[in-house]
Amino acid sequence: MGGNIYKVNNATTTTTAQNMEIRDVVSLLSFNETSIQLGSYRKQINSLYGSVNLGWKHMLYFDATLRGDQSSTLPTNKNTYVYPSFSGSWVFSEVLKNNKALPYGKLRMSWAQVGSDTNPYQLALNYTKSRYTYTGYPMGFINNSTIPNKNLKPTRTNSFEIGIETKFLQNRISLDFTYYNQRSKNQIMGMATSWTSGYTYRLINAGEIDNNGIEIQLGTRPIQTKDFSWDVNINFAENSNKVKELVDDMNLFELERASWCNVEVAAVVGENFGSIIGPDYKRNEQGQILINPNTGLPLYDSSNHILGNASWDWTGGLTTTLTYKNLSLSALFDVKVGADLYSMSARASYESGKTPQTLVGREEWYKSEEDRKAAGVAEGAANWKATGGFIAPGVIDNGDGTYRENDIYVNPEAY
Repeated sequence: MGGNIYKVNNATTTTTAQNMEIRDVVSLLSFNETSIQLGSYRKQINSLYGSVNLGWKHMLYFDATLRGDQSSTLPTNKNTYVYPSFSGSWVFSEVLKNNKALPYGKLRMSWAQVGSDTNPYQLALNYTKSRYTYTGYPMGFINNSTIPNKNLKPTRTNSFEIGIETKFLQNRISLDFTYYNQRSKNQIMGMATSWTSGYTYRLINAGEIDNNGIEIQLGTRPIQTKDFSWDVNINFAENSNKVKELVDDMNLFELERASWCNVEVAAVVGENFGSIIGPDYKRNEQGQILINPNTGLPLYDSSNHILGNASWDWTGGLTTTLTYKNLSLSALFDVKVGADLYSMSARASYESGKTPQTLVGREEWYKSEEDRKAAGVAEGAANWKATGGFIAPGVIDNGDGTYRENDIYVNPEAY
């Protein structure tokens, strides 16, 4: 059993100087205007905890813990939270003693709950003094960029894990497999809000998010001599991060917004955390893009659609180590697969025609325009049909429930 007091008391002084007059002297006195802003960060967590550890014949183990925290950053009626944990393991290789093929094997299982708080000064408005005055009187203003929440609750995370560890062939091969499930409730998050409110975020308890996945680690030693060894270790992880429920029965929770391109990152109920949301093309039941039969360009749907997700499908890595006596050389290879990215640089390249993909149909369109001018037909005339250009991928609705492939040439720049 034990106790702990975690205390932070930081004080900062920020001095801002403007209009430097004496260029050769690097000093605050060289500026015409100076202002001083004081800041503080104070936080305290009082904790009590205890643990029990039991073992039997180097084969069965059981551990239990209990911890209680009291945080200064939460409301007084909700600032104390208690969370336990339990874990057990069975070293089944003890039953198979002197087994050279399987010298070590262990099955483990655990359940734990964790509580957490937030940063200080999130419960009410706080104020600061302006460096300006009005008719000789000092002025002050609200110093919050996030709408405070006086009813904030601590975050609760329940996690379950089960796994197996094994070693084979005189410990030359090892395998560690883990399955886990983690459910978080009342996550403390900043929800983006309208700038017209005077704030950029609103602090909330964000509902329920479910994480589950697997982790696999394979360790091998292909070569081992008296002075030299070669180790190769491989790891793989796959995680699903589903949003189960949001605050106030919301279906979508905005995390970040790129208003200049009408795209946002959001938490959407039923989807992985970090969905990329924005407008998309109109599509039919098969997901094919619908083309306007008059213009040859895709039909645009300005409502929000899920364009992708920022979560990785899976991650992995490989580590190789060569050891000769007391000298070792290691190399690490890391891979992350599946996350989507909304690229502003790619968007700008397409808009300006600098990416190679925009070359498709360009020369053919120029040739078609030369033919049109040679025929004396005005631009945009209904009696002219382009003879070349870019064909937008998609289908045209025939009006009877069937579709045909798009075959209308358009200016690649218009697309």
